[in-house]
Amino acid sequence: MQIVSGFRRFAVMRQLRRLSVPVMFPADATEACRIVQAHLAGQNQLQQPMTVRDRFVLSQRLREFPRPEQVGTWRHEDHAGPAVGLSAAILKGLRAADRGCSAPETTGPSAENAHRVFLLMLEALEKPIQGRSSGQIVRQLYGYLKSDGCPATLTDVCEASGPKPPVPKQGERRIEQAPISSARRRTQNEIRRGVDTISGACAGLASVCVADLPNEDVPYLAREIRKNRRILWDVLKSLQENCRD
Repeated sequence: MQIVSGFRRFAVMRQLRRLSVPVMFPADATEACRIVQAHLAGQNQLQQPMTVRDRFVLSQRLREFPRPEQVGTWRHEDHAGPAVGLSAAILKGLRAADRGCSAPETTGPSAENAHRVFLLMLEALEKPIQGRSSGQIVRQLYGYLKSDGCPATLTDVCEASGPKPPVPKQGERRIEQAPISSARRRTQNEIRRGVDTISGACAGLASVCVADLPNEDVPYLAREIRKNRRILWDVLKSLQENCRD
């Protein structure tokens, strides 16, 4: 019986001295994510936009709802991410940094490092740096959660080469990698953006689009899924073969 989304509307109702407020009671986390996404998508210019921190806090409130009773794997990030306007990967990174700040076993410099990573992630999402996507910077910052030594500013993070690889144990030999050219790096970044787009589209399709899809569009969607299923399956097989090699 707690408010998950709608604190400002509730405050306005109190100022108007209303004795009752219309509310919605989602049955599970999936329905709660769908309602929140529909509400945020309908915001107009008169409403104050939510900050990235507000969206992250809202995603954490959505974790309090029970998972739907269904067969198969259900991940909170895949549903809460599209609901609050953040990708599943970015939401996972923010949650890992936030958990590192508040974990009781994390004290001293490690907790301070996690707190710095969390604040820089929020800054990168609110004010992206020209030439670098927010997702790239968040991924780079995510590496500092385990390696420690995160730079103090976002500019320093972009100029740094990233976290240093762990020192190999005695008897182990580190495999030296050839330097990556700028053209190759641009190609890798484009591929990662494409992967993020595909992942976000699939998550949105699973959480919202299917439930609200008009009946006349169902045959078209089913035909397109069947047509592309074989392509995705071939890509998956190729990835698995490359990993074995």
